[in-house]
Amino acid sequence: VLNEPPYVTPKDEVVFDIPMDIELPDTEEEVLMLSVLEMQGLLRSGKLTATELTKIALDALKKYDPEYNMLEVELEDLAYEIAGMADEKLMEGEYVSPIMGI
Repeated sequence: VLNEPPYVTPKDEVVFDIPMDIELPDTEEEVLMLSVLEMQGLLRSGKLTATELTKIALDALKKYDPEYNMLEVELEDLAYEIAGMADEKLMEGEYVSPIMGI
């Protein structure tokens, strides 16, 4: 290691503040512009589901893929399957991580 960081926060001291007062944006593009923590706030509050968020992201990928060629492998079915599993956990109040469902 060439440079040691001046300070490393211990894992158990890392805290993510998830805002629960986020309003669902009017457009899908605005949803995609939210931070991960803001998206998580929408998921945990029930204002948005992981399945809906997955559809928004996949629609954007399909829209821009012809220009940027981002999709090499078709994973849409897997994405929806995993989103459904995340939705089940969210409905049960089981929060695995701040990125669950995103």
